[in-house]
Amino acid sequence: MPTDPPRESLRRETPEEADIRIRTSLIAMIVALLLTIVGAFLILELAATQKAQVCIERNARNCAALSGEIPSGRAR
Repeated sequence: MPTDPPRESLRRETPEEADIRIRTSLIAMIVALLLTIVGAFLILELAATQKAQVCIERNARNCAALSGEIPSGRAR
């Protein structure tokens, strides 16, 4: 009982196909890296906003010391 793939599927890829495969892989890697960076930025931004909101809810006198300053328009 043979388990090897058919001989036709073992053909070598052309240089054009290799270029397309490499280019696609690079683009996918760049997109994944950008999404990771944007996700990390959003998580940090949301954490800072949450800290500011908690500070304001507690009626603290100096919430600007918590993160440098409160972003305008976000936590009033």
